[in-house]
Amino acid sequence: MIKRIVFSIFLVLCLASSGWTADGDRVVEGITADKVDALTFDTNVAAAGVTLTGTTLAADGTDAHIDISITPKGTGEVNLTKVDIDAGAIDGTAIGGSTPAAGAFTTIGATGNVTPDLLTASKPVFTDASKNLVSTGTLAVDQGGTGATTAAAAFTALKQAATVSATGVVELATNAEVALFTDTVKAVTPSSLGFVMDSLLAYGVQWDEDDSSPTLTRLGALANSASAASPGNALLPIQSQMRRCILSDAGVVQYYLCATDSTDKADCVTASVLDGTDGQVMVEIPKFAYKYSYDAALNIHQWWISPTLMPGYEWHPAFYKDGSWVDHRYIGAYEGILYDTSESKYVNGLYLAASATYTVSFLDNGGSDDTITSDVLTHPFSKLVAGVDTIVISGSAANDGTYAIQSVTDTVITLATGTLSATTANDQCILQVQRDWTASSGDVLGSVSGFGSMNYGTRGEFREVALNRGAGWRQQDYYLSSALQLLYLVEYASFYSQSMIGAGLTDWASAWPAWNNYNPINFTGLTNSLGNATGNLSNGNGAVGSYMSYRGIENFYGHLWKWVDGFNINDNIPYVSNTETDFADGTDSNYTRLTDTGGSGITLYNGNDYQSTLEQTKGGFLPSAGGGATNTYITDYYYQSGGWRVAMLGGSAHYGSQAGFFSWFLNYTSGDRRSHLSGRVAY
Repeated sequence: MIKRIVFSIFLVLCLASSGWTADGDRVVEGITADKVDALTFDTNVAAAGVTLTGTTLAADGTDAHIDISITPKGTGEVNLTKVDIDAGAIDGTAIGGSTPAAGAFTTIGATGNVTPDLLTASKPVFTDASKNLVSTGTLAVDQGGTGATTAAAAFTALKQAATVSATGVVELATNAEVALFTDTVKAVTPSSLGFVMDSLLAYGVQWDEDDSSPTLTRLGALANSASAASPGNALLPIQSQMRRCILSDAGVVQYYLCATDSTDKADCVTASVLDGTDGQVMVEIPKFAYKYSYDAALNIHQWWISPTLMPGYEWHPAFYKDGSWVDHRYIGAYEGILYDTSESKYVNGLYLAASATYTVSFLDNGGSDDTITSDVLTHPFSKLVAGVDTIVISGSAANDGTYAIQSVTDTVITLATGTLSATTANDQCILQVQRDWTASSGDVLGSVSGFGSMNYGTRGEFREVALNRGAGWRQQDYYLSSALQLLYLVEYASFYSQSMIGAGLTDWASAWPAWNNYNPINFTGLTNSLGNATGNLSNGNGAVGSYMSYRGIENFYGHLWKWVDGFNINDNIPYVSNTETDFADGTDSNYTRLTDTGGSGITLYNGNDYQSTLEQTKGGFLPSAGGGATNTYITDYYYQSGGWRVAMLGGSAHYGSQAGFFSWFLNYTSGDRRSHLSGRVAY
């Protein structure tokens, strides 16, 4: 067949080439054929032609590019037994469609799938060491395989192949493995790193609110320490940094006090000055981070604290003061003492209300000293000091006025001769020390040793005299109180503060009224010998000298209630602020409503009772339910009332087991004053 095709091509070319002639009998010169049919001759011979030279058929002519086409008819084929194609392209047809054979290529491109016969689901294609395509499930790792036939085995192989110096797939370490610091291969995630940092730097407590016990479970760095006791300073990097100091009115630490005796400076040799001459006696609290969580499925609260800011933590809001972050906060080491600006000296607190029961008698002795005598109270004047305090009488029958004290005993005040206007018995008057609550120009709240705490002022009045000390000063505020509650709770892992620290001065329920009608019982400074330590002395009902101190803060609870500013409550809805210029009573303007972990505003428990459950908020320790007792759940009492209310914290000398670190009194209005109520200065 191929011979006939070649001959036909040759004949056509000959007939179409110049120098050839044909006669009527269709005989070409030099060639004889029986018959030549349907011949087609190129009419542009000069432009294109073909030349047969030996065994080579080549295009010829004047055109630059000339194709040679061989076109079979119908289903016919051009069959070539052997072929050598050195250039060009093979388009639109299959190669090896019937009988595949070997091929060598530099580049294979495909718009569809490339499907080798050896490819199966269990044996993917890889290249072996000689770069040949092979089908195997166990190709070595260095050849691009896994060395295994299953996913699990492949993971194990790759995991084992990874080392400290070689990259690869590694297994994630568990939290426990990360904490051991022994594995050098497994990967550590940020979450695991956070867990380890919690374990080393952070420490906290967990409380199951379904468990009536006031004892909590320790977490983090204190996980192995016993609950219901302090683990000691070595394990408390935040609490151990709380310390007493002398702070100037400009807010600058003048010097720190001896850790074990505040009557000395930090060297525990040089005497300190605690009467206000060098500055205010304060407790420095270091900035710390915290986080809170609540598991609704398990009813479990967690509180964590850390000296550094870690993922998931935030700085405690107590340190975001007046719009700026501060590294320390300061709270008065003692209950608030008033500095009388008109007399240029600190004075003692006393307010004896008009009473038909607790009357006084005035004696005008003519040429001798006049006296004021308590008719019933046994120690109303024991905290007054001659030459220091000035008393103011109002509402009396004939002796209203302001008087300097010449001498004083527990029951008798002696005045200069001719001071009183008349002798009267059993007078139902008001007797108080001189005080001036005026903003800017009035008296100034301080924290000094050796005086009776100022009392009987509204929260707003204590706010003004605290501000009178200067820029940055204020009275004890909500977030600072919450921070101290948190530090106590994490340290002791128990809500039961009277059991952990002691009752302090909380057990005078029956003795106090007849003693001095709910006025200050002790002078400040009873805890000076403790220094920065926590301690307690409870002498019992009617015995003076009782106190408690938490890390230098004398009577955080007990003796007198303390106002808490930046905290307003309206129909049990709490609002807070830590910007002093926004502090005001009876408003939520520029205050923020406290929210739960889901972002919903909280509403506090609307009853008066021992607390049993807390609101699920990072914003502090506030009750959501009652039903507790003196030794269960929160162990402290809670008072409230409807409408706009102001806040007091801690309890006083006659509140007994109701008092404590978490005892809130949200029952008074902004206009209320009481003899058993004081304030505490803060910075």
